[in-house]
Amino acid sequence: MMRQRAVAAASLASVGAAAAATGRSSCSSASGGTATTGDRNWGAPRPPKTLPALGGANAGGGVLLLSDLDGTLYSHAPGAEGARSLARFNRHWLKAEDERSILCYNTARNMKDYRDLVAAGLAKDPPSVLLVPDVLCTGGGTAVQFRDPATGALEPDVGWSARVEAEWAPVLPEIGEWLAAFDEGHIDDLNTEPDARAALTVWGPAKAALARDALRAKLGDRVTIVVMESWVAGAWMVTASPPTATKRNVAVYVAEKLGVRHADCLWAGDTEGDESMLDSGMRGVCVRNATPGLLAAMRDKVQRVGADVMHASGHSTTGVHEALQIHQHSRGAARF
Repeated sequence: MMRQRAVAAASLASVGAAAAATGRSSCSSASGGTATTGDRNWGAPRPPKTLPALGGANAGGGVLLLSDLDGTLYSHAPGAEGARSLARFNRHWLKAEDERSILCYNTARNMKDYRDLVAAGLAKDPPSVLLVPDVLCTGGGTAVQFRDPATGALEPDVGWSARVEAEWAPVLPEIGEWLAAFDEGHIDDLNTEPDARAALTVWGPAKAALARDALRAKLGDRVTIVVMESWVAGAWMVTASPPTATKRNVAVYVAEKLGVRHADCLWAGDTEGDESMLDSGMRGVCVRNATPGLLAAMRDKVQRVGADVMHASGHSTTGVHEALQIHQHSRGAARF
């Protein structure tokens, strides 16, 4: 394990150094950098591992961290601090958590958008390098992949995909009509991946509300609708997905499949796209830069049902890092 940790740390350093030296966003092989096009190992590579058992008493003290990316674990703030914060988080994870814990990204991005984020991070100066996760949930809960313990490759969970596809296929004609009527196309290729989800972008929250209301009138509870600010400044995103495919539901599925108690889970988010996690029964954190809508929902859940969620003092990556350390130091406590 100590050798694996040293290899991972050295690999992470080499990825950052190579990106800084070349300024390129292209990816090298999984053995010496991030993964190549066509490979599913996206991010700074770590040696394959058998995921730790977090069930029962969890004597090892591990955690299943389920983090959003944009604005949460991955900062888009100008300057170098975002990259430095992510580097600090990565070093902490590899040193203190990797052997005992499970890293899961739970993002609204589809696989193409996720790969674009990794490439854009490598092109930064200094680079923002994401570790390859142990579990990758994309499309706001429409797809999930688990790292193979032998090869380290991210492999799709066929059972989850079948569940969401069965709900999605009957509503596709109406979804197509909705996209044609409202999508302004501020983010390219949102609907090119085979995820059971459709997304459109418009300028501003007023137009987003109109698109949401139109789809709700058309399909009712046959779809889940999420409205949120996108990662493109000024553009709002409205997504439609099967009722099963939410961040909350896929997080619960991942925990159950891995045998992890909710007490050993920690989620992190920053926008209304993470609001379903407030109903997960897991401990959570809204980073300091969380949107007013998510913070209002958080306060409501804390007051009405006692949800165990904190508002971090740190922005983005720093807030996730802060909550992770508090969670690990407050084990056994009823609340944060």
